[in-house]
Amino acid sequence: MRNCIKRFFMNESEFRIFFLDMECRFICTATFAQISNLIKSKHLENIVQNKMPQRFSMLTFMDNANFLLSRKYSSELTNRKYHQLADNTIEKILYALERMQDEYPEKTMDIEYSQGVLTLDLGHYGTYVLNKQSPNKQIWVSSPISGPKRYDWIPSEGEKDGKWIYLRDNGVLEDSLKSELKEIIGDLK
Repeated sequence: MRNCIKRFFMNESEFRIFFLDMECRFICTATFAQISNLIKSKHLENIVQNKMPQRFSMLTFMDNANFLLSRKYSSELTNRKYHQLADNTIEKILYALERMQDEYPEKTMDIEYSQGVLTLDLGHYGTYVLNKQSPNKQIWVSSPISGPKRYDWIPSEGEKDGKWIYLRDNGVLEDSLKSELKEIIGDLK
């Protein structure tokens, strides 16, 4: 294949630039596991120093890669611990929603919890669905306001506590629900 690609270039340096560019694209889209395999490689260091845009330094790239690799995610939980944390969180949210329903009996809310799935029907405002996603060790939330989100358990520094966090915006599950429900509770009839 290398020879086939090489035919399209005028000289060896153009081919090397193309090949390095392809390697950089791989690095930018690689999974954590792929990066962890390459992180100690001198070849990776050479690619980053010679081909990555100047605004990236090798030190910055390696620091970011090491940070991502050292961060703990839900996938590192044991199944037992995941189920314990997820069940406790969903039950805590259920309890808070039931208290809210008692405080505002005039509001139209239907809360249902069955087999690990919590459903909050807010009439014409839409329906929230929270459920455990055991294979990914996540809690998935479908919101009528913000859409679907997948929350990972991120332990705190001491690893005794932690939070369910949406990794795309670092939003905390409980905080996101509170702010969305506050937004619509005053209008709910």
